[in-house]
Amino acid sequence: MKKILMTMLLAALVVTPTALADTKDDALNAAQALAGETATLRESDMDDGVYEFEFRDDTNNTRIDIDADGQTGSILKMETEYVGVQRAGQATLDETQAKEAAQAILSETAAVGYALLETDDGSYEWKLFYSDNGDLGLLTLQAGTGEVLSQEVYYAPDALTASDAVAALESAKGAVQIQELDMDLNDALALNYDGKATLDGTVYEFELRGQDGQVMEWERD
Repeated sequence: MKKILMTMLLAALVVTPTALADTKDDALNAAQALAGETATLRESDMDDGVYEFEFRDDTNNTRIDIDADGQTGSILKMETEYVGVQRAGQATLDETQAKEAAQAILSETAAVGYALLETDDGSYEWKLFYSDNGDLGLLTLQAGTGEVLSQEVYYAPDALTASDAVAALESAKGAVQIQELDMDLNDALALNYDGKATLDGTVYEFELRGQDGQVMEWERD
């Protein structure tokens, strides 16, 4: 019996590294395809069961971070940052103009939903949340010219849109005013929303479960 168990253990030790290597190769190939032919891999790592790939595309002056599931190799998230775009000291684009600018950049199948004007260290930017064939995204535009600052895409078809998430927060807490809103993956690799909101003159930090909008955190800032 001990001999059988030892044989199974040795077999697992032999097979597992190969399986992990195949998964990483598949993930890297998928990430490279998303990043584009002109993007160069700068760094790769694995953290908490997630493959993290960092690319740089000097042709398009972008930095691209892509996360993939360490077990399946499937892509979870892609974030593109446009380097060198000048920040806006004032917001000259209104919400309608910002949404039109975003729609012109995104694919024809993308639907721009929730829009939020934020200030970051004195600069103004529009955050445009959208859905595209089940994927959820966030396009951040410079609020003066409409230039792209960054774009995030989450391959999470079961999560709520930003509009529905905000509606869920309003239903739970009342007439809140959203100050900041972001998306990110939680420890279970599912999409969550987090940010800051004002209610009755008090600023709160919040976190919403992306699957159903349940309030996971609501604390005074």
